[in-house]
Amino acid sequence: MDNDQGHRYGNFPNYYSFHPPQNRLRILEQTNILKFIRNGLQIQSSDADFRGKSIVDNNNERETNSLASDAAGGNVESIKKKPRIEEYKPMQSARTIYYCDLGCNEGDLTMAMAQSLTAPQIAVTPIIDADAFENKPVNVEPHPENQSNPKFVGLDQSNMAIECLGLDLDSMLIERANDKFSSSTKPTGCKSEGSKVESPKLAANCDMKPMFKTCDLCSESEHNSACKSFIDAMRNKVAKTKTIEEDANSKEFKPKPIFHLTSIFSTTMWIHVHAGDEGLRDFLKRACNWTERFLLIEPQPSGCYRKANMRLRKMGRTELNDVTSSRLKMRPEIEQEIEKVILGCGFRRVALSEMNDDKKQDAVTSWRRTLHLYERIVPKE
Repeated sequence: MDNDQGHRYGNFPNYYSFHPPQNRLRILEQTNILKFIRNGLQIQSSDADFRGKSIVDNNNERETNSLASDAAGGNVESIKKKPRIEEYKPMQSARTIYYCDLGCNEGDLTMAMAQSLTAPQIAVTPIIDADAFENKPVNVEPHPENQSNPKFVGLDQSNMAIECLGLDLDSMLIERANDKFSSSTKPTGCKSEGSKVESPKLAANCDMKPMFKTCDLCSESEHNSACKSFIDAMRNKVAKTKTIEEDANSKEFKPKPIFHLTSIFSTTMWIHVHAGDEGLRDFLKRACNWTERFLLIEPQPSGCYRKANMRLRKMGRTELNDVTSSRLKMRPEIEQEIEKVILGCGFRRVALSEMNDDKKQDAVTSWRRTLHLYERIVPKE
């Protein structure tokens, strides 16, 4: 695995030296995606309600059944047009936010995202030419606005805790993440051996407790087991956990929607090439099944598959398995195919026009990947 320098499984050892967390955070703040997530979590259910069964008011049971039918039948347009959860039933703010990052590398982006859930972490300035900061660290200042300004909404940080789960295939990267972030009380960033960038600073005003685990996300058993171990750890920290304990001890454990936010940054291609179409679909369904509210995903477009093999050839390494569309039938329209799976799991695509007055259509990174935000509208049974 080490000899391929991350070009076979996506486990790049110095990933944040050419894609520091601020590059994505900048886009997410400029397009108001993070603001939308923060606003949504303000009315998320409390710890006692995060099991996912109280998402929709009973008076809307007929509407909910219609949504489920639309999702199962692949009625994309119907799903897209349905109102958000809070339009059905506003709920009190969660005191604990559960966040899962799938394909977390060594955790820098995971922790930066988690901290951004409480308040904007960067100044929102106009986007400069993408090539101007391609592969270069971006120096950003803490956000100058007071959190009371409604334009920059953050979560109420009183008694706030953010519990993070980061999963990655590479045990060395996970070891780095745990070395850097094992303590939830570290006041400043640090550099780990082998890392060229400083890790994000942990907020002093928010209790942030990460868990990083090695996991093959192509494996249903490993993926579910890692999430179950997270539940096992959380049930000793959350006051009202009867349902969690029952499920965690069940002989036939099934995914429960517990994560308020799940992110998948540039991970789908690696799962696709190694597990095929069905493996990717199964992974996406598992991610959805574990997600209670928001799913943020950055898929690699079709052209990245060919480039991955080009890089391996230049290194004199064996190429990936057949990445042509004859084997990977989802590849030609991969982003649309991914969306189809997610919508079928009871989510809707959140359009940028809902978050911006200027009718922006896409949130695109400097390396030309599009960030897609989805929101659950059909409660998982």
